[in-house]
Amino acid sequence: MFEDLRNLNYEKDDWVEKHQEIKDKHNIVLLDDVLYRDREWKKFDKWFKNYIKPFTIIKHDKNNFSVLLHQSDYHYDWVQEKKIEPNYYGDGHCYNDLFNDYLNDNYTELNNRLDYDSENGMFCVYCKNKKDAEEVCFQLSKLYKDEERMIQLIKDTKQKYDYVFDVKVSI
Repeated sequence: MFEDLRNLNYEKDDWVEKHQEIKDKHNIVLLDDVLYRDREWKKFDKWFKNYIKPFTIIKHDKNNFSVLLHQSDYHYDWVQEKKIEPNYYGDGHCYNDLFNDYLNDNYTELNNRLDYDSENGMFCVYCKNKKDAEEVCFQLSKLYKDEERMIQLIKDTKQKYDYVFDVKVSI
């Protein structure tokens, strides 16, 4: 791809067509291919919403957004320290502590702009703008899908906050 671009002669009249041929050949999508074309923007928006799952963004008004992870999407068992469905242990407060620490350690400026408000049945963080909500979803969804990293962070969070869980007893 780069070799094709380097060999492109921009002084010739047909460079626009040649440039498009190179983009098509190598499946290159540029930002302006998405931003200025409604159909392409819709495809990107659909891809992004799918990428950030299991997190969702809720718009409250122009300057208030929520990022949520619902209880039905809690796929990590905090007692067994593994990814499992259904999950019996770990709630919104557990994820709140883990994600707050993770974002504070890795994205401090972003984390300083967030307001956490999790409950037992959901992880929730409020954002003052859509850009921050999207960044939170993007970063947390990458983390959430990294099972090895999540398990280590669960162990670290349990130790840091001295979590104690009731253990399900089979009779």
